[in-house]
Amino acid sequence: LRFLNGRPSSLKEYLTEDFPKVSLPRAMTARESKLMSLLFYTTTLTTYATVQNVKTIVSLSGQMARRITVRSAREFQSRDFGDGNYILMGSPISNPWVSLFEHFLNFQEVDQMEDQTQKYFLNKHPRPGELERYEASSWTGATGTAYATIALVPNEQHIGNVLILQRLQGEG
Repeated sequence: LRFLNGRPSSLKEYLTEDFPKVSLPRAMTARESKLMSLLFYTTTLTTYATVQNVKTIVSLSGQMARRITVRSAREFQSRDFGDGNYILMGSPISNPWVSLFEHFLNFQEVDQMEDQTQKYFLNKHPRPGELERYEASSWTGATGTAYATIALVPNEQHIGNVLILQRLQGEG
């Protein structure tokens, strides 16, 4: 949707009952409308990289694997983050729930793919030897450098944690 609209959807838009309908472009042909309906109303889109990451996390969890529940971001409610531990995959652009914890994150994804074809992590407080920007050197599937961030932050009530895994492209 961000490519069609030239901007990402906000958490506020994401939480509306009629999302993604409110985020679809206004001027669509009947054929485009049918395709969008198929993509956004009848399926839950998940990348192969995300599935592989979930598989790895579950397999590394040992005895705790039985307690892991995997849910789509659309199945969450903001009250779910009040207690307990969660893993969020994606940046605020791909998983709007991450925006609730963005104030904890030193590395912020900047997505200018629509107009400048660049995407990078902005290092808000670089330490000695660190760059201000970590830019994807290529598109997903191409040879090059891949970047990802891992952040462990407190949940809303500070009685659990949220692990945030972000990547600039699939390989990250």
